[in-house]
Amino acid sequence: MYVPVMRYWLRRIFHHPGSWMKISGIFILCALPVFTVGWAWGIAIELGRRDTEERRLQCFKAVRDSFGKRGLLFFIMGILDLCIAFLLAASVVALIGAGVPLIAKAASAFFFWLDSILLCSGMYRYPLAVYEEGFSFSQVYAKSFLLVFYRPGQTFLFVMIFISVFIVSIFAGITLFLFLPGAAAMLSVCIYRDLAYKQGLEE
Repeated sequence: MYVPVMRYWLRRIFHHPGSWMKISGIFILCALPVFTVGWAWGIAIELGRRDTEERRLQCFKAVRDSFGKRGLLFFIMGILDLCIAFLLAASVVALIGAGVPLIAKAASAFFFWLDSILLCSGMYRYPLAVYEEGFSFSQVYAKSFLLVFYRPGQTFLFVMIFISVFIVSIFAGITLFLFLPGAAAMLSVCIYRDLAYKQGLEE
């Protein structure tokens, strides 16, 4: 079921290494302050879109064009994702901590799963914001949340792929790790395009 998406992504990774390396470089530069990570990821997704559409990346133009309404949306989503990641870590601490009341552990378990779903939705949320420029903030979040459950097996599979590539990159060395974001952005675009096609979101 997911083989065509993976095959297409791997083909682009191996045949166009310069593209995802450039995307990674732009992402790292834009995400250096950390709190701009959402804005940087939005730029990476836009560049990934251009690459899958066989267009020139035009990296600096993509950065320049991101200083607008969409760029603000990416920035806000990034800040919220950082907050969610912090809350997710807090939930884990509460779940494994000693002396935490049972009711608090139950609440932490609920928020752990909710935060996990919200973070997973980012796999669809950023491409959705890039492709559907007419969507409002609430529409982007609502649609991406639904896409997580549209194919839960696919969502879980690709999240595991992201995590696996991340872990391999860390152990393989800093060089591969620095090039990871570009490949991940292109994978997110491929996943979104496949879902959009099947749901009729694209012509």
